[in-house]
Amino acid sequence: AGVRGTWTAIRNSSGKMRNGRTLLGMLVDPLGIFRGTGLFTSDEEDQRVMEATQRLLEVVQRQSVRETLAGLKPQELRSVAAIVVRKLWEKRAKLLLTSNRLASTALRQSLQRLERRR
Repeated sequence: AGVRGTWTAIRNSSGKMRNGRTLLGMLVDPLGIFRGTGLFTSDEEDQRVMEATQRLLEVVQRQSVRETLAGLKPQELRSVAAIVVRKLWEKRAKLLLTSNRLASTALRQSLQRLERRR
């Protein structure tokens, strides 16, 4: 969502040609194959995702662990690191499954955007 928004801003700031297409759009997609798709344009769903991500980031920042970790002694830091590594290792199968789901969702959304016309 964020990349599409940035891409749209950069594309729009590149200037327009007589046929209405942006210079960057013409350079990247000279045949206009992706012109009518939502693959490179932000929509309301993207905006909702960005707002939810911002709220999540604010919650994480409020609950920062940095201050807690800064007060630990080196031995305590090693203990925490060992626990985290052990937990990550135990959850590696779930992590792989989650990564696959994320990739699958991203691919499915890209395909839906390609099929959708503006």
